[in-house]
Amino acid sequence: MAGTGKKVLWQTALTQLEGSDVEGLGQLREDELGGAYRWIKNSGSTALVAAGCCLMDFTTTAADIFKRVRSPNVAATGPSTCMITMPAGVPVTAIAESGGTGTGDHGWIKVAGITKVSMRQSAIAAQQNPGCCAIATNICVTNVEWGKPFTSVIGSVAGGQVALRGVQLVSALATTGVATVASAIVQIRCL
Repeated sequence: MAGTGKKVLWQTALTQLEGSDVEGLGQLREDELGGAYRWIKNSGSTALVAAGCCLMDFTTTAADIFKRVRSPNVAATGPSTCMITMPAGVPVTAIAESGGTGTGDHGWIKVAGITKVSMRQSAIAAQQNPGCCAIATNICVTNVEWGKPFTSVIGSVAGGQVALRGVQLVSALATTGVATVASAIVQIRCL
């Protein structure tokens, strides 16, 4: 970040994991390609998977929303509690569950920029076009996959689309099929 006047505060590489908070929860790191990463704690009981789903943890205080995240297969993350399923970003590497051993429970998630993820496909081709949103819910079978994409149309009365905060498709998925998984290029907008 030479010449930007920003102070470098980071001690770890993006692929490093820690068993305790060494960066300061919520710290941001930017790269030269416009990507941004946030240092987080996995506060759930399930490990986060690299390039998989990563949800904001709305069960914590407002100050901790961007610091503590969960995987999608934690209880109370389904469509009936949709606010808790808002994507927080995409884990750079696997991050063990809170209190986990081996890999640690602190690490980096990508919160802005373009990346590749595995996504469950929709049976409706129009829901897989650029701009459609990727969701993360406990419908995901293995915790590796993002949920099916969906269009962000408000309704026929409003007659428009909303650019939702979260994860959006950059290019269309080539095939459709609810039971299959495909690689997808997505734009992350979780800042």
